[in-house]
Amino acid sequence: MVREYADLERVYCAPRQLNQVFMHLLKNAIEAIEGSGTIEIRTGLTDDRVSIHISDTGKGIPAD
Repeated sequence: MVREYADLERVYCAPRQLNQVFMHLLKNAIEAIEGSGTIEIRTGLTDDRVSIHISDTGKGIPAD
C-alpha cells in the first residue's frame, strides 16, 4: 500500500458514510489484485476542495 497524504485541515463530513465508501473501494481493490500488487491512496487540496484518489494494479473492469 502506497500512501501519499497531503497536509489537510479538518474536514467536516459524515465520517461513518465516508468510512463505508472507502472500505468498499479498498475491498474491491484487494479483490481485483491477483497475487501481489499495489494499492495507492493519495489526498490533495485544490482551491477549497479535498480530493482523494484510490488506485490499484488489479485486473480492472472488463469493457463489456
